[in-house]
Amino acid sequence: MAATDAIRSADLAFCEKDYTKAISLYTEAITDERNRLLPDLYRKRAGCYFELKKYLETYEDVSIFLKRKPSSISGYILGGKVLLELRRYEDAAKLFRRGLDIEPDNEKIKAGLAQLQNEIMSQFEAREKKMTRTTNVLKLCSQDPYPGDDQLVDLEDNIIQECELKKLPEMKARMPNLNQSIQEFEHAKQLKLAGNLVSALEHLQMALEYDPANFALWAEKAEWLSETGELKKAFTNCQVIPREFRSKEVWMLGGKILNGLDLPINAEAWFRQATRASKSDDNEAALMFQKVRAKRLCKPYLADYPVEASFSAFGRSIVATADIQADDTAFKDKPIITAPILDSMDAPSCSHCATNLMKPEDFFEEDVLKNEILLLNCIEKYWPKRETLTCSHCEIETYCSERCREESWDTYHKVICSGRNKNMSSLYEVAKQHRKLTATDERVWDGVWNALFSPLLLAKIWATIICKR
Repeated sequence: MAATDAIRSADLAFCEKDYTKAISLYTEAITDERNRLLPDLYRKRAGCYFELKKYLETYEDVSIFLKRKPSSISGYILGGKVLLELRRYEDAAKLFRRGLDIEPDNEKIKAGLAQLQNEIMSQFEAREKKMTRTTNVLKLCSQDPYPGDDQLVDLEDNIIQECELKKLPEMKARMPNLNQSIQEFEHAKQLKLAGNLVSALEHLQMALEYDPANFALWAEKAEWLSETGELKKAFTNCQVIPREFRSKEVWMLGGKILNGLDLPINAEAWFRQATRASKSDDNEAALMFQKVRAKRLCKPYLADYPVEASFSAFGRSIVATADIQADDTAFKDKPIITAPILDSMDAPSCSHCATNLMKPEDFFEEDVLKNEILLLNCIEKYWPKRETLTCSHCEIETYCSERCREESWDTYHKVICSGRNKNMSSLYEVAKQHRKLTATDERVWDGVWNALFSPLLLAKIWATIICKR
């Protein structure tokens, strides 16, 4: 058979899903090295292998194709897909990214990358479930309201009032008819299975009108509405169900809807109720509660970065919400307050930002600095040179820059500076006593437990609050 005839027959076999025959015919055409369509034949045969789940053969043919046609987007799409099946996720990501370099808006590659992310997350979650943990992180996390949550509840309640989320859905009055309600609901389910969710909701509404006290139907309608993105309508249907009749699933659904409406405090309240309605070994609701709480607490600090806070069986985490390239800033983690613990109070550092202010003579012995020429050269080349400043009032606190000194003064130090507040001297006296005790290797004095704590941390926190009033 001529090569062109073999190709036509192979293409026809592929369309008829006779992949084994297509492979045989493409192979026959490939044997003719003079065939100008040779690279595309490898791609087509790779497609056949892929359909037959022969992924190693697929990858071999895709690799040959890409070597001969490195700018062909179809090769990167198929190559990425087969590497996904082989669970070579890093290599799959590389191929997909090369394809995006050629066509940045290619939807198939974007879908492949989304599938890659889902695969990785699924495996991670599967490993989490299999792992035997000695500590249940969720048991260490409280669901109690945080200080200030009552004010946020008022704000969210105003939004709920304005959006009429507690308004009862409109219903057409009908004579109760249980059999008719069942028929309408069955019809609605069939329409939903067929993908006609709009008509399905219309028949579900009729089922409710014939049996308005059926709270299971109200929950069903709320879930279907949430699938269409009509979250406000979905929540009003959840609200219809009296509290005493809400199952764990209803509380969960309401919490997810409220979270989607960006009402996290109310979402937490529903997930809290779902947790109480759950069995002792069911952590789904408790996990969702902590996910919502972690996200809403960290959202103000991460709003400008491509990440968000989440929660898993291992505790709080930071997850990417977009691709983060090399040298990009994922996020900045800056402490609000820093203060040294007792054991490190002699270590030179900036009292405001904790930048290390240690000098070579603080670290190396004097004779080493005099005799080690190579070391001296390294110190001269690499050791940071910083000019230190002290508070002009107490001369106790040390800073790495004028900026830190000014920020410290404006933020909290003007309240706790011992040069202006004589009562602060007692806290600094604790540090002096500690130095004497460590010299004799004692750990307790005057009945006070000398643990790893900072005598100044709470003072700085309260001073910060005072300065912000």
